[in-house]
Amino acid sequence: MPPYEKTNLETIIKMADDAVVQLLAEAYSDYVVHTKRRKVSDNIFARVLGVSPASWNQWINGNRKPGYANCLQLSKYPFIGMRIFDVCNYPRPNEAGLIDSRLVFINSNWDDLEEEDRREIYDHVLEEMKKRGKIRSDQP
Repeated sequence: MPPYEKTNLETIIKMADDAVVQLLAEAYSDYVVHTKRRKVSDNIFARVLGVSPASWNQWINGNRKPGYANCLQLSKYPFIGMRIFDVCNYPRPNEAGLIDSRLVFINSNWDDLEEEDRREIYDHVLEEMKKRGKIRSDQP
């Protein structure tokens, strides 16, 4: 995504159906306004957020959404905050700001797993919850 002038960015924000793209475009706009620059390259802004320029490009173009681990990183940027979890449909980290790193790993790699592997993981967790009485046996 090329560096934006404010009018182009406003158009992107208004036209974005994707809430992730809209939030990230607004964060970019916020950065440009607060740094009083006309333009900021994607590489520079990605580094400000602490993410790779390639990932930023995928997200801002609506090709992919950030994984959970990247959402943890993006949430550190004040304008983005915890809203990134909401727009990506991820659970927010618990109140202490901690989440099991194994869950982050699974979530970050979920899209790369075969459907059969996803089903095995799901079925295993489901059976464990049934054994512990957290889910009724007749629930899916």
